[in-house]
Amino acid sequence: ASILALDQETGCLPVSLTLTDRSVSTGNILSKRWILPDGAVFEDNTPQLTHTINALAELDSSTRAKVPVILELVDDVGCTDRDTVWFLVSSPDPVFELAKVSLCEGDSLFLEALSGDSIGISPLTYEWNVPGILPGPSKAFRQALFLPEGQDYEISLTVRDSIGCTTTITEPFSVEIRRPLAAFQASPTEAICPPLLVNFEDTSIVGKSSIVKWDWTFSDGVSSTLQNPARIFSQPDNYDVSLTVTDSLGCQDSLFIPNLIQLTGVEGGFEVSGDQICVG
Repeated sequence: ASILALDQETGCLPVSLTLTDRSVSTGNILSKRWILPDGAVFEDNTPQLTHTINALAELDSSTRAKVPVILELVDDVGCTDRDTVWFLVSSPDPVFELAKVSLCEGDSLFLEALSGDSIGISPLTYEWNVPGILPGPSKAFRQALFLPEGQDYEISLTVRDSIGCTTTITEPFSVEIRRPLAAFQASPTEAICPPLLVNFEDTSIVGKSSIVKWDWTFSDGVSSTLQNPARIFSQPDNYDVSLTVTDSLGCQDSLFIPNLIQLTGVEGGFEVSGDQICVG
């Protein structure tokens, strides 16, 4: 009878596996065939074989962690036998993605380990490492980072599975923040008497994406969402003007100009002296 023994029951790729033939036969064994899960086949009559498995042949996803190791024997009377031993092998495959690639100023970058795509013997644990940003490894499944602009980073994710196998992937990442820059001009901005019609022109600079929203506010409580509004000022006063622009990524910038509109002039009024009058 063919009897195959392995020096270990589980292993992490790459793994050095020693196979031992403990078969019993009444005849003489003429040939041995050792079949490994990486597709290697050895026809060798040695009683023991050591082989390093660096990668696995393609397996069904439901059995990807349990692989067969086979010994086939043929004796001198023509009898054949085979013994199959199942070996638990793992090579975790971490997967993560950047949840928000385009950043506004002050935003955080969110990293998330994709448990559905990461391969390994469950349960899996995760460890993030970002030199210069995280003070030490973080074991969070989802990690938020604040990354200053203008630097290059290396983000590493290590996955450890239930039998202790680990794999680390490292991805380079650079942060580019291009928020819009609010700007506008107005004409005319002053008059010696009301009313004053002022045309406002948006001259904002586009950042990483197009500007989709304009919010104008004036110190007298009037507001507008037009890109280039025009309005009439009827009361003598100094008026502050503010513009907030928002792009398609949600990034914003604001510009506030105090006393931009200066409208002077005489403001009419009267008083009544006394509270009694005679008829006629």
